[in-house]
Amino acid sequence: MERSSTQSGCINPWHGPATITEEATGFNVEARSVCNACPSRTSIVGTELSISTWSRTCGKIACMNMNTPGNIPGNVARQGTIEDPESMQNQPVIYRKVLLRVVFWALGLAACFGAAGVIFAGHDTLFRIVGTCAATAVGAFLMLAASRQLDHETTWLPGVMAVSLIVTEYLATLGLTWKLVGSAQEPAALTMLFLAATMIPAIGFTGIMKRPDGALSARVGLFASIAVFALLMVGTWGGWLGAVRAERWHRLGLSLALFAVLAVLCLIGSGTDRRHWRWPGVAAAGAAFLISAYAIILDIHETSAFFVCIVSVAAVVAHANAMAWCPLKPAQWWLLWGTIGAGIATGGFVDLARITSPWQEEMLGRLAGATAIIAGCGTLALLILARINQRIVPVAATLADLREIALTCPRCRARQTVALGSGKCAACGLLIQVRVQEPEPEEQKIRA
Repeated sequence: MERSSTQSGCINPWHGPATITEEATGFNVEARSVCNACPSRTSIVGTELSISTWSRTCGKIACMNMNTPGNIPGNVARQGTIEDPESMQNQPVIYRKVLLRVVFWALGLAACFGAAGVIFAGHDTLFRIVGTCAATAVGAFLMLAASRQLDHETTWLPGVMAVSLIVTEYLATLGLTWKLVGSAQEPAALTMLFLAATMIPAIGFTGIMKRPDGALSARVGLFASIAVFALLMVGTWGGWLGAVRAERWHRLGLSLALFAVLAVLCLIGSGTDRRHWRWPGVAAAGAAFLISAYAIILDIHETSAFFVCIVSVAAVVAHANAMAWCPLKPAQWWLLWGTIGAGIATGGFVDLARITSPWQEEMLGRLAGATAIIAGCGTLALLILARINQRIVPVAATLADLREIALTCPRCRARQTVALGSGKCAACGLLIQVRVQEPEPEEQKIRA
């Protein structure tokens, strides 16, 4: 355990000596604090921090320099509001405090009016007030969680979408509570349900759109979410189409959602690996949707063996591609191949049962059920191992492969990813310079 502390004085009588102390294992920290005749007792004029560390797993050295100039926007915004720079480590943002107060006040009002509604039974207005207070508390709590995404540049767009969804759902809830939509209560409620069901996946797709291994699948998923919502809205508000035709639009939307999920799973990792066998799965998912749409439009209820075979191909490829993307150790690969084999066997037995129906359907159906259980248990085991391996398996990379580093800003404590080289904190504007180099031979010998 190494501990280093530097101290510098200030000519301003309001300021005491500035001390920066860092404790770490394997870290060499050098810090300097500069005070240029501070214009205000509440401002941070400038700091400069240099950190060097080496990794025990990969043996690389990372050097990071942080510099805060005198008049960056982060400091200007803090002047007059911060008494002690160290207090910023745990001080929440002001709008989060406001949201917390809204949550507590709404819960308190809901409790009071709810109790009054029970005592004075028959007063419908009191129960509507209780519903309004409860919706306000839930909305404020969700806003508090979603607002954290707005502090980081990489998650800003998903955060904006999440906040917009919460506000829209809250306003629609108020309209339903106070019956502001008139006779359109059922379509409005379905709109809220369909909006949440399509926007939540869209927010997730937007968050991974910049990743090389998820760019294409995220774009396909985002486009499918928009298309599904449009189809569902036509069926919900298209009363002039008639009940039968409106139901067909709903079925089209649900069919597109089902086969879009299979296509997205097939496209995971496209462009970063050589699993070209994913493309038959994508084609099968698209063909299955076209056949399904044709049957829905013409009101065909019979399921052909050809359609079952196409759907099974799409499902088997999607399952295999998703499982192959799980990070595993070499000793765990047998589980991967066993799970994929069980999935392929399930699809094969289902196809044979459909083709040879009815004389071998019962036996093949039992075999398909048995292999499906094996594939399901193997899938859960792979997901658990993938989660564990993400924390303990180091990623072997050369210096040419390193592009960014995940860190926590030492001033505002915002977690973020900064590109190697020159950058700045997305929350407070702290200038950050990160440099990575291979360790020297002497240092390798010392660690050995």
